[in-house]
Amino acid sequence: STKNNSSALIKDYKNNEVVIEAFTENPGILVLTDVFYPGWEAKIDGKSAKIYRVDGLLRGVYLEPGNHIIVFKYSPESFKIGLTTALSALLACLLLIIFFKRK
Repeated sequence: STKNNSSALIKDYKNNEVVIEAFTENPGILVLTDVFYPGWEAKIDGKSAKIYRVDGLLRGVYLEPGNHIIVFKYSPESFKIGLTTALSALLACLLLIIFFKRK
């Protein structure tokens, strides 16, 4: 039998971010037993990584052998669109105020 000395430790767990320190001797999938949901992004050692739907419900990332820091961050597209729209509207209002004060 082959012994696999792999480990994973959750270093920080928040509603919108999970940080995991992991070690694996062999390539494999790290499965986080949180529900797979659009809007989550993952980075392994600072590089973007694909999140896989595991067993149709959970999320996981592929790890090469070695020590890794994995960060799952919730960053939904709708939030980014809303923020961009709000900032654009604020800028437009400021420009209008400046324009009308000069007249």
